[in-house]
Amino acid sequence: MTLPEAENDTWRFIRRSRVCVLCQGEKPAGKIVCDECRRTRTFLSITAELDRAEVSLRWNASRLPDRPAHKRRTDPAIGPCRNCGAEDAEFIRFEAPGKIVGQVITPKVLYYVSCGCGYKTIPVNSKRRAAGLWGLPANGKASY
Repeated sequence: MTLPEAENDTWRFIRRSRVCVLCQGEKPAGKIVCDECRRTRTFLSITAELDRAEVSLRWNASRLPDRPAHKRRTDPAIGPCRNCGAEDAEFIRFEAPGKIVGQVITPKVLYYVSCGCGYKTIPVNSKRRAAGLWGLPANGKASY
């Protein structure tokens, strides 16, 4: 089954979805909303919500997956894993939503440290801060 692909269709990803973005109910592919939302809401009342959902779906489709960050000479050292003691932890590049420019969300690049055992830090905006969180001393204060 192919969906009608108009070049100026503003809700391409919403039409492809089988879930109604308004109520999370099932809807036929190719429609914008489910039959229940079509009966109970007006088109003008849902337009802004559909625009936000389309931008979000477009972001999720274009976002790059988490991957190891490129190594540089200036990268801070990472100590052993607190969970398993392994020395193979690495910096991971993570894309978070940034500013919205012209109906497109620009990515904000964050980094976190991850070990093979699954132990990770939270994403922060620099490798230095991520390394500080990885080697956080017992008193809870970072050394960066």
